[in-house]
Amino acid sequence: MNVMMPEHAAHFTEIDSRILNQRQLPDEAMRFNGSTTQCAVFEVTYDRKQWKPEEQTIKYWIDPQHLLVVKQEFAEWQGKTAESRALWHWVYTVDSVAVNEPPSQWVVDSAMNVNTHTPTVRNEWVGKPAPDFQLSDLNG
Repeated sequence: MNVMMPEHAAHFTEIDSRILNQRQLPDEAMRFNGSTTQCAVFEVTYDRKQWKPEEQTIKYWIDPQHLLVVKQEFAEWQGKTAESRALWHWVYTVDSVAVNEPPSQWVVDSAMNVNTHTPTVRNEWVGKPAPDFQLSDLNG
């Protein structure tokens, strides 16, 4: 069976949409950016019709200082045929965050080797300076 990257991982733009139920669990200490942080833990059940019932509940560990999800736990069905389908249980943990750093080479290599990913050259952008922009860092 080929294991694919789960679809439920790190899709935080919709973390607060289509929630059926949520409950706060006891805080848990986690190691993050070199120190121990007490994280708020939430169990969220979503109303997303495309997800099977076993996939609809996700647990999040949130660093309250930076408001970052530092751990995520969920289940997801994988497999293209009935014979190959299996319910996978995933746990993603972030132990550090760096801003304004290039991605590791293995991330670049992995992204370029995904069958569905084809780099797109935007000819209208080639040779032109990037527009001015500003971003806030983790401290605002």
